[in-house]
Parts: sequence; structure tokens; C-alpha cells
Amino acid sequence: MCDELIIFEFLESDASQDNHQTNIQRTRLRDLSDRFAIGDVEFIKRYRLNKQLVHNLCDELRPHAATGSTRSSDLPIERKRDEEKASLIAELTAQNSRLTVQLKESSAVEASLLAQLEGLKDQCSMRKTSLQDHVQSLESLKAELAMVTDKRSELERRLTGSLQDKENLMQQLDEANDRIVALERQLKEQEHLYQNTLKELERLQRSHDTLAERIGAPDPIDTTDTARSLHAEMESEPEDQDDGWLRSEAVQVYKQLRALALQLNTGHDDDSGLHSDLSLTSLDGEEGETLRRGALAAACADAVAAYATLEGSRVRDSIAAHARRALERERQIDEKNEIIADLSSKLSVAEVELRAAAEERDKLLNDANYSSLQNDEAVTKARQERDEAIERKKAAEVALAKTRVELMQANSQLYEAVRQKVDLGQQLEQWQMDMQELIDEQMKHKLTTQEKRRKLPEQPPPTRTSRLLGFFHR
Repeated sequence: MCDELIIFEFLESDASQDNHQTNIQRTRLRDLSDRFAIGDVEFIKRYRLNKQLVHNLCDELRPHAATGSTRSSDLPIERKRDEEKASLIAELTAQNSRLTVQLKESSAVEASLLAQLEGLKDQCSMRKTSLQDHVQSLESLKAELAMVTDKRSELERRLTGSLQDKENLMQQLDEANDRIVALERQLKEQEHLYQNTLKELERLQRSHDTLAERIGAPDPIDTTDTARSLHAEMESEPEDQDDGWLRSEAVQVYKQLRALALQLNTGHDDDSGLHSDLSLTSLDGEEGETLRRGALAAACADAVAAYATLEGSRVRDSIAAHARRALERERQIDEKNEIIADLSSKLSVAEVELRAAAEERDKLLNDANYSSLQNDEAVTKARQERDEAIERKKAAEVALAKTRVELMQANSQLYEAVRQKVDLGQQLEQWQMDMQELIDEQMKHKLTTQEKRRKLPEQPPPTRTSRLLGFFHR
């Protein structure tokens, strides 16, 4: 609005100056016309008066010439009078010629004044036309300035909205980063717990192997001494009662271990009860009377292995869930980054358009300040070339901004493709490692089972005392 007021005041001052100069020229022309008219009237009056005087003198001379012969006595006086009249006529003739010259000069001055008057009229008409052009250009500039102001307000509003959206997205991105950090920390804790569980399982496996070696290969001397001492002690007690009690306790412990192992292996409460019942039934039918050497140790190892497998599966499920949540967060962050990049590109294009609008506004203001040169053909051509150059520059800047945006999008897509390729490589490597570990565990379990089966000797049906001693050996 300040620019509009400045342009309007400038044009008003220019118009007032043109009107003032026109009024001054009109006043001067009117004064010259009045002076010329007054001088011309005086010259005409004097010319007519002298002409009338000459006619009067001629009329007076005619009767004197007719009566000259009759007045011969008064000849010297008449001659003197004629000389005076001749001198007066000569003087009047000279004055008449002088007035004629002055009349011609006045006519020339009148012609020059008329030419000057025509020039002033033409200049005044040009001033009026220029003033109308100024008023029309002022109205057009006001309309264009209002349009540019509205466009600028719209761009500022869009820019403000884009900045607010960018701030909101940055806040969401910060929150997502915080959650990612928390999830990574939780994932590290789960991995640490998983590693501790694996270490505990290895320790239990080593202790189990140690116990199995101790139970499977006892010292013959100690076994013989222990058997003798126990045999001596058992001879003093009722053998049937103790043997039945120990057998029932061993069978109960074996049943519980088998049920626990089956329950952990199945992972379902309903099926575990069925498997435990089946195992107990098979135990009552097959091993109710006798217990093989190492059966309790094998049942204990199966229970520990089942518990370790269940705990490992839980940890793996938790890690997989955290990994899925982390991937989902990364996907959301990628989407937010794409939205931010899109808004940044739109903001860049809007900034370029805003700069172009500002340059166009400055150009219009400059044209308004130098509007007196509008009728010059060279200036008009130069302005057209300048406008074309500005349009080309604006189009080039917009194209450059769009190219930058496309380049940023291509870089982001390339980065995303590389990241996905790296993730796929890591997943493939992890899958290979998991498969190798699974194969190693299966082979190790199979070899351990075969080794245990080879270590278990086939024995004849033991007697009551040997079965009791074998239970304590185990």
C-alpha cells in the first residue's frame, strides 16, 4: 500500500506540474495576444488617421491649385504654404511607410505568435494525453500490485502452513527416533538376556554331561565298597519295604520329569496333559517294574533341554516382535521423510515463485517511477526484452528447483534401495548362520544321543538288591 501511495502521489505531482506549466503558457500566450491586438489596433488607427489627413490635404490642395492664377499677388505666401504642405506630406508619407513596415513586422510577429500558440496547443494536448496515459497506467499498476499482493499473501500463508507441517513432522520424527532408541535399548536387553540364557544353558549342559559321565562310568572300587556297605545295611532292614518305597519314589520322579519335558516340548496345556498321561501309562506298563540305568538323568536332561528350547523360542519371538516394530517404525520414518522431502520441494518452488513475484513487483515500481519514458520506442523495446529475459530466468529457476527436487528424490530412492539391499544381505547372512547353528545343534544332539546309547550296556534282569544299588548309583 505504501508503494501505491508513492506512485499515486508521484503521478499527481507530475500532473499538477504539467497543469501549472500549461496554465503559465496559456497566460503568456493570452498576454501576447492581448498586446498584439492592442498594438495592431493602435497601428491601424494611426494609419487610418494619417491616410485621412493625406486625403484632407489633397482635397485642400485642389481648390488652391484651381485658384492659383487668381491669387498671383499672394504667391510667396502660397508657395511657402505649399512647401509646408509638401514637407508635411513627405513627413506623413515617411510616417506611413514606417507604419507599413511596423505593420509588416507586427504581421510577422503575429504569425510567429500564432505558430507558438499552435505549438503550445499541441503540447497541451500531448500533456493531456500523457496525463490520461499516466492515470490509466496507474490504474493498471494498482490492479497488478493488488494481484501481486494477494499472490504474495497466499504464498506467505502456504509457506507458513508448510513450516508448521515441517515442525510437526520434525517433532514426530524426534518422537520416532526416541522410540527407536528405546526399542533398540530394549532389543539389546533382550539380546543380553538371550545370551545369558544361552550361557546358562551351556553351563547346565556341561553340568549335565559331567553328571552323566559320573553316573554312567563309576569307579569299580568305590562301587564295590558302596555296594557291600549298602548290602550290609540292607540285610539288617526289611528289604521288601525299602525296595518298594525307593522304587515308587524313583518312578514318581521319573514320571514328573517326563511329564515336565513333554509339557515344555508341546507348549500347550491341553496337549501336555494328554502326553503326560500317555507317558505315565507307558511308564506304568513298560518300566513300572524296572528302571534302566541313566533313565532319571536322561529325563532330567530332556526337561532342561525342553525348558531351554522354550525360553529360547520366547526370546526369539520377543526379538522378532521388536524387530518387526523397529521395521514398522523405520517404514513410518521413511514415509515421514518422503513427506518432508515433498514439502521441502514445494517450499523451494514457492520460494522461487515468491522471488520472481518480488522481482516483477520491483520492475513494475521502477516502470512507474520512470513512466515519462513510455513513449520512447527504444525504451519500450528494451523493456520488452527485459521482461522476456525475466520470464526466461523465472522459468529456468523453476525448472532448476524442480530438477533439484527430482535429484533429491532420486538420491533418497537410491539410498533406500542400497539400504534395502544391505538389509536383505544381513537377513540372508543371519538366516545362513541360523541354519548352520540349527544343523550343528541337530548333529550334536544326534551324536550325543548315539554316544549315550553306545555307553548304556545291556544287562540281565537285576535282582532286588542289585536294582536298589543301581538306583543309588544313578
